[in-house]
Amino acid sequence: TRTIDPRVCPDIPTMLPGVVTVSATGAKGLKSSYSNYGKGVIDVAAPGGDSTVYQTPEPPAVNGLILSTLPGGRFGYKAGTSMASPHVAGVVALIKSRHPNASPAAVKVLLGLQADAKACGAPYDIDGDGTVDAVCEGTKVYNGFYGAGVVDALD
Repeated sequence: TRTIDPRVCPDIPTMLPGVVTVSATGAKGLKSSYSNYGKGVIDVAAPGGDSTVYQTPEPPAVNGLILSTLPGGRFGYKAGTSMASPHVAGVVALIKSRHPNASPAAVKVLLGLQADAKACGAPYDIDGDGTVDAVCEGTKVYNGFYGAGVVDALD
Protein backbone atom coordinates (compact mmCIF):
# COMPACT_ATOMS: atom_id res chain seq x y z
CA THR A 1 0.00 0.00 0.00
CA ARG A 2 1.27 3.46 -0.85
CA THR A 3 -0.15 6.94 -0.75
CA ILE A 4 -0.14 8.90 -3.99
CA ASP A 5 -0.07 12.70 -3.68
CA PRO A 6 -2.11 14.05 -6.65
CA ARG A 7 -0.20 17.36 -6.47
CA VAL A 8 2.98 15.44 -7.34
CA CYS A 9 1.49 12.65 -9.47
CA PRO A 10 -1.80 13.79 -11.06
CA ASP A 11 -4.32 11.34 -12.46
CA ILE A 12 -4.12 12.05 -16.19
CA PRO A 13 -6.38 12.83 -18.00
CA THR A 14 -9.09 13.03 -15.33
CA MET A 15 -7.43 15.87 -13.42
CA LEU A 16 -6.79 18.02 -16.48
CA PRO A 17 -9.00 21.09 -16.88
CA GLY A 18 -11.99 20.60 -19.18
CA VAL A 19 -11.91 16.80 -19.08
CA VAL A 20 -15.25 15.09 -18.44
CA THR A 21 -15.05 11.68 -16.77
CA VAL A 22 -17.74 9.19 -17.76
CA SER A 23 -18.94 5.93 -16.25
CA ALA A 24 -21.00 3.42 -18.20
CA THR A 25 -24.40 1.93 -17.43
CA GLY A 26 -25.89 -1.34 -18.65
CA ALA A 27 -29.36 -2.48 -19.74
CA LYS A 28 -30.77 -2.30 -16.19
CA GLY A 29 -29.40 1.21 -15.69
CA LEU A 30 -26.79 0.03 -13.19
CA LYS A 31 -23.09 0.80 -13.35
CA SER A 32 -21.60 -1.58 -15.91
CA SER A 33 -19.55 -4.41 -14.44
CA TYR A 34 -16.32 -3.11 -16.01
CA SER A 35 -16.88 0.62 -15.55
CA ASN A 36 -14.63 2.97 -13.68
CA TYR A 37 -16.08 4.65 -10.59
CA GLY A 38 -15.20 6.67 -7.50
CA LYS A 39 -16.56 9.62 -5.56
CA GLY A 40 -14.96 12.77 -6.89
CA VAL A 41 -13.83 10.90 -10.01
CA ILE A 42 -16.96 10.49 -12.16
CA ASP A 43 -18.68 13.56 -13.63
CA VAL A 44 -21.62 11.86 -15.42
CA ALA A 45 -22.78 8.45 -16.61
CA ALA A 46 -24.15 7.26 -19.96
CA PRO A 47 -25.27 4.00 -21.59
CA GLY A 48 -22.22 1.87 -22.36
CA GLY A 49 -23.66 -1.62 -22.38
CA ASP A 50 -22.75 -4.66 -20.31
CA SER A 51 -22.73 -8.42 -20.58
CA THR A 52 -26.15 -10.07 -20.44
CA VAL A 53 -24.65 -12.25 -17.69
CA TYR A 54 -24.82 -9.17 -15.46
CA GLN A 55 -27.65 -7.05 -16.89
CA THR A 56 -30.17 -8.83 -19.10
CA PRO A 57 -32.18 -6.38 -21.20
CA GLU A 58 -35.95 -6.47 -21.52
CA PRO A 59 -37.36 -7.94 -24.77
CA PRO A 60 -37.34 -7.18 -27.65
CA ALA A 61 -33.65 -6.32 -27.06
CA VAL A 62 -31.36 -9.27 -27.73
CA ASN A 63 -28.23 -8.07 -25.95
CA GLY A 64 -27.16 -5.38 -23.55
CA LEU A 65 -24.65 -3.77 -25.89
CA ILE A 66 -24.48 -0.49 -27.81
CA LEU A 67 -24.76 -0.35 -31.61
CA SER A 68 -21.69 1.42 -33.00
CA THR A 69 -19.55 1.83 -36.06
CA LEU A 70 -16.84 -0.74 -36.78
CA PRO A 71 -13.80 -0.61 -39.06
CA GLY A 72 -14.58 -1.03 -42.75
CA GLY A 73 -17.81 1.00 -42.66
CA ARG A 74 -19.71 -1.70 -40.78
CA PHE A 75 -21.87 -1.63 -37.66
CA GLY A 76 -21.81 -3.92 -34.65
CA TYR A 77 -22.56 -4.19 -30.95
CA LYS A 78 -19.94 -3.30 -28.35
CA ALA A 79 -19.67 -2.38 -24.67
CA GLY A 80 -17.36 -0.01 -22.84
CA THR A 81 -16.88 3.45 -21.51
CA SER A 82 -15.81 4.11 -25.12
CA MET A 83 -19.47 3.51 -26.01
CA ALA A 84 -20.71 5.76 -23.17
CA SER A 85 -18.46 8.71 -23.95
CA PRO A 86 -20.01 9.44 -27.39
CA HIS A 87 -23.40 9.79 -25.69
CA VAL A 88 -21.86 12.46 -23.48
CA ALA A 89 -20.10 14.15 -26.41
CA GLY A 90 -23.46 14.36 -28.21
CA VAL A 91 -25.08 16.04 -25.21
CA VAL A 92 -22.12 18.43 -24.98
CA ALA A 93 -22.68 19.32 -28.65
CA LEU A 94 -26.35 20.03 -27.94
CA ILE A 95 -25.41 22.20 -24.95
CA LYS A 96 -22.88 24.09 -27.05
CA SER A 97 -25.49 24.62 -29.80
CA ARG A 98 -27.82 26.24 -27.25
CA HIS A 99 -25.01 28.17 -25.52
CA PRO A 100 -22.44 28.89 -28.27
CA ASN A 101 -20.46 31.36 -26.14
CA ALA A 102 -20.24 29.13 -23.07
CA SER A 103 -16.73 28.41 -21.85
CA PRO A 104 -15.59 24.80 -21.46
CA ALA A 105 -16.04 25.14 -17.68
CA ALA A 106 -19.60 26.45 -18.15
CA VAL A 107 -20.42 23.61 -20.57
CA LYS A 108 -19.19 21.10 -17.98
CA VAL A 109 -21.43 22.69 -15.33
CA LEU A 110 -24.42 22.61 -17.70
CA LEU A 111 -23.67 18.97 -18.50
CA GLY A 112 -23.97 18.11 -14.81
CA LEU A 113 -27.15 20.15 -14.42
CA GLN A 114 -28.98 18.41 -17.30
CA ALA A 115 -28.11 14.90 -16.06
CA ASP A 116 -30.83 12.80 -14.44
CA ALA A 117 -29.72 12.19 -10.85
CA LYS A 118 -29.34 8.53 -9.96
CA ALA A 119 -28.87 7.17 -6.45
CA CYS A 120 -26.38 4.44 -5.59
CA GLY A 121 -29.14 1.92 -4.88
CA ALA A 122 -28.74 -1.47 -3.23
CA PRO A 123 -25.27 -2.83 -2.44
CA TYR A 124 -23.53 -3.47 -5.77
CA ASP A 125 -23.29 -7.25 -6.22
CA ILE A 126 -23.31 -7.33 -10.02
CA ASP A 127 -22.50 -11.05 -10.29
CA GLY A 128 -24.98 -12.10 -7.58
CA ASP A 129 -22.44 -14.11 -5.57
CA GLY A 130 -23.27 -12.41 -2.26
CA THR A 131 -20.09 -10.28 -2.22
CA VAL A 132 -20.21 -6.53 -2.81
CA ASP A 133 -18.20 -5.89 -5.99
CA ALA A 134 -17.89 -2.10 -5.72
CA VAL A 135 -18.88 0.55 -3.19
CA CYS A 136 -20.86 3.58 -4.28
CA GLU A 137 -20.39 6.61 -2.04
CA GLY A 138 -22.44 9.78 -2.11
CA THR A 139 -25.98 11.00 -2.52
CA LYS A 140 -28.57 10.78 -5.29
CA VAL A 141 -27.44 14.21 -6.48
CA TYR A 142 -23.75 13.25 -6.76
CA ASN A 143 -22.06 9.90 -6.19
CA GLY A 144 -19.16 7.72 -7.22
CA PHE A 145 -21.05 5.51 -9.69
CA TYR A 146 -23.05 8.07 -11.69
CA GLY A 147 -21.49 11.46 -10.80
CA ALA A 148 -24.18 14.12 -11.30
CA GLY A 149 -26.38 11.52 -13.04
CA VAL A 150 -27.08 9.91 -16.39
CA VAL A 151 -26.93 12.30 -19.35
CA ASP A 152 -30.26 13.13 -20.95
CA ALA A 153 -30.20 14.62 -24.45
CA LEU A 154 -33.83 15.75 -24.16
CA ASP A 155 -32.89 17.94 -21.21
